[in-house]
Amino acid sequence: MYREQNRTRSMPCPQSHLDSFRFLKYNIISASKFTSSNCPLLVQRHNVIPGIFLMYIQGKLLFANFIFNGYGTSAKDIQKQIVKTRGDYHMGYFLPNDFKIRAQPISCFGNVRYTSVKTETKQQ
Repeated sequence: MYREQNRTRSMPCPQSHLDSFRFLKYNIISASKFTSSNCPLLVQRHNVIPGIFLMYIQGKLLFANFIFNGYGTSAKDIQKQIVKTRGDYHMGYFLPNDFKIRAQPISCFGNVRYTSVKTETKQQ
């Protein structure tokens, strides 16, 4: 969907400002290379880990999961999840501002190995 939506755009982010939704790929491993922070904002705010999908509307987090609509990650699944998430927004449902993907904070960079739902620090 991302490639189809942005195939003719030289600068997808600014050119998508009028789209009904935007796809952004956020690499938390390399995100701090371009900022003054040692730990990426989404890691600080929500303890995100690689592979998770987030959906925001008007700055509010409404969805955080590894799969869409409980079934998968296909284009059809994401379209169904977008419809559901918009419905949740209109009903006033959203996740709390202090929502964390994991209760346990993850280490920012260093020698961290990611697995699907947990992180482990390598011993040196």
